[in-house]
Amino acid sequence: MSASSSHPAESWIPPFRELFWKVKIQQKKEMLSIQSKIPRVKKAGHLLPVLPLIPYKNSSVEEEKGRFIAFELKTRVGQPSDSTKYKKYVRKFEEGSPQEWIDMLKDLEEIWTQNSMTGGTDRASTVRALVRGESAVAFETALQDARVTTEGETVPISPDHVQEALKAVTETVFPHRALETQRLWMNRKMFKPVELTTRQMAASINRLNNSLPFFPNATEASKFSEVELIGLLEWSLPVTWRAKFDLDGYIPTLQSKTKLNEACEAIERSEISLEKPSRDESSQNLKIAERAAAKVGVPPAKKNRKV
Repeated sequence: MSASSSHPAESWIPPFRELFWKVKIQQKKEMLSIQSKIPRVKKAGHLLPVLPLIPYKNSSVEEEKGRFIAFELKTRVGQPSDSTKYKKYVRKFEEGSPQEWIDMLKDLEEIWTQNSMTGGTDRASTVRALVRGESAVAFETALQDARVTTEGETVPISPDHVQEALKAVTETVFPHRALETQRLWMNRKMFKPVELTTRQMAASINRLNNSLPFFPNATEASKFSEVELIGLLEWSLPVTWRAKFDLDGYIPTLQSKTKLNEACEAIERSEISLEKPSRDESSQNLKIAERAAAKVGVPPAKKNRKV
């Protein structure tokens, strides 16, 4: 083949290469567009608690007095009606959060105990005064169903009927699989915030643990044991703290919670002492040094300036 016949081949290769890359780029664009249409799966970090570590702050009685009902309770159980009493303000419940419902159940138990309300009718009246909206409808429906026997007869209200009706309301307030979700979050996703001390963190964990029996289908056995609580506190701490425990050969779950608090407080004190002083603190320390030097007649040391 002559040299002149090779020119058409050489002129044909560049267009082919250009076409090849155009096709590759177009395929890449199509692939990216397909990937953008595929819904992304949420990561495990989206596990949210039913009850947060730091409870939400509700409005006070002074801010929303109309949402509270005042009860007069006896200071001691079993005292006569003219004995010393104290006033308790209880927030009305109307499609509130699980934390508000738990607070309501605790307030009801305090009212019934302090005023020795053992009758089912009196207890049901207290619930009716506090529960509003769809929650009140759920309570009345469940209470009526609980009073009907297998023979179709309606019996008087008993404390057990009231408890069954309250459990029915609990089912409507809490989300699906609430107990499982809360325990799973406490085991895997609960970490100590910077603004909380170790003792405050331990108190918050105890508060959550004591609230677990109020969840749907929960009992006292649903709570974490004492050893498990120590483990929850340990694994909520910063990684550097737990690394120090390993270096010291300290295993928190083999010791008491008091020992863990003391070890963490020692770390907290050391971190505070190592913090860099602020500008105001530095100027205040300089003034103190100048005053002290003036008393003894020694000029304060000056910083060496770089030439």
